[in-house]
Amino acid sequence: MTVSYFYGTVDSQKSLLLYNQVFFSKKYLVSIEVIYPYIYYQNTKETFDKNKICYEGPCVSHKIKFFPNDHIDSAKIYTVYHAHLFSTDEIKLLLRKIYSQNSFALISFIGLEADYTGKKYPSHEYLMQHSNYKEKLPSVCKICAEEEAEYNQAIINGEEATWIPEDIQMRVAYEARCENCYISPEEVLKEQVPNEILIS
Repeated sequence: MTVSYFYGTVDSQKSLLLYNQVFFSKKYLVSIEVIYPYIYYQNTKETFDKNKICYEGPCVSHKIKFFPNDHIDSAKIYTVYHAHLFSTDEIKLLLRKIYSQNSFALISFIGLEADYTGKKYPSHEYLMQHSNYKEKLPSVCKICAEEEAEYNQAIINGEEATWIPEDIQMRVAYEARCENCYISPEEVLKEQVPNEILIS
C-alpha cells in the first residue's frame, strides 16, 4: 500500500487533480474508488451531485463513496478528497479498511493544509508523517496575484471574517492569500473594534 498526500490552500488545483485521476483511470480501465468524508455530504447534499466529478465545466460520471457510511470496494486506486475534514482516527480506520481490500493499493489524499485561522489540521499533521509521497500544490494570492498563497482567508459578505461557527465553515467563501495579504481573524477583529473599547 502506497500513500500519497497532496495539499495546499484553496484554488491550488486540488479539484483538477481529482478530476484527472478519475478521468485517466476510466480511460485506461483502472479501478478507482473516490471517497469523501460523510460530513461533507451532510453539509452540501442539497446541491452536491454524488454521481459525477467535475472541474470547471467538464464532468465524468463516477459514484462517490462517503466514509464511514458507505462500503468501500476493492480497487487499484483510492482517492480521498477533502482529507482535512477527516479526523486522525477516521483516516487510520479508512487505511485499515483499504488495506483489507487491497494491500497493494495506491491511495491519494487531497486536502487543505490549514483552516482560515492558519491552524494546521490534525489530519494534515498525520498525513505528513505517514505518507510515502507528499506534495504541496501551489496557488497564487487572490489579492496581489504575485506571491504564492499560504493562507485561506474566510470571506463573509465580501469582508474578511473573524470567527466562523464550525457548522457553517463549509458554506463560507475562501480566498487564497499570501503572507502579506492575509489578515488573521484577530487582526480583522481589531480593525472592527474602536480603539477606545480595546483600551478599556
